[in-house]
Amino acid sequence: MNFLKIPKYTQSELIRLLNQKGIDLKKQGYNDLHESINHGYVFNRERFLECAEILNIPKDEIFKAEEVSEISFRGSGAEESIKSTLKLFSIMVEQRKLRGNVNA
Repeated sequence: MNFLKIPKYTQSELIRLLNQKGIDLKKQGYNDLHESINHGYVFNRERFLECAEILNIPKDEIFKAEEVSEISFRGSGAEESIKSTLKLFSIMVEQRKLRGNVNA
């Protein structure tokens, strides 16, 4: 089975977690993080570390990568949707191979 490494925490996931926490980033002194989120900037190392601090995530864990074989998620209730998506993807790949579009 092929393994893929993906970031344990993506920027969009961190933003979602921050929003759920409901804190005012500006009032807490995280002006640059607030601006980065509002303007859609890509986080640099410092922004990731600020997120780790706010969310109580160990700083070494914020940059870890996860090995996944099919799909990895921390959500709940999406299992059926994920299974359907994987099945659809498998069918699409099979159809491409049947038509001879292996490298397309």
